[in-house]
Amino acid sequence: MLKMKADLALSVDQETSTQRIFEKMREDAVSEGKRLIAGELALEIAFREGSITEANLRAQLRAVETIRANLGYIHLTAHLEMMRVLTELRSSSIASCGDTPADLWVQETIPNLLWFCRNGSLSFHCLPTTRAPGAARVTVR
Repeated sequence: MLKMKADLALSVDQETSTQRIFEKMREDAVSEGKRLIAGELALEIAFREGSITEANLRAQLRAVETIRANLGYIHLTAHLEMMRVLTELRSSSIASCGDTPADLWVQETIPNLLWFCRNGSLSFHCLPTTRAPGAARVTVR
C-alpha cells in the first residue's frame, strides 16, 4: 500500500494510518512469533528428552495453538484496519473520479483492494506492475 501511495492518492492521514497499522502488526507479530518458536521448541525438547506425558502434551499443544491463533488475529486485525483506510480512500477517490483511464482504474481497483482485505488475501507487499495511464496495477503476492 505504501509503495502505491502516490498512485492511490493517499492523504497524509491515510499514509500515516497505513504505516502505523503495518508497524504495529510487524511489532506484535514478531513478538508473538518468538513466543511460538519458543513454545514449539519446548515441545520438541520435551519429546527428545522423553519428559512429555499425555497430560502435559495436551497443555503444551493448547499453548502453542493459542499463540498461533494470536498470530492469525494480529494479521487479520491489520486487514480490518486497512479496510477502514481503504473505505475512506474509496469514498474520496470515487467521488472525484472522471472518465480518464486513470480515473476508471481507481474506480475498478479500490473495490478490488477492499475485497482482498475482506478475504484476508491482501498483503502489505503489494507491488505496482504494469502501469495504466497515470496509475499502477497491483500484484498481490
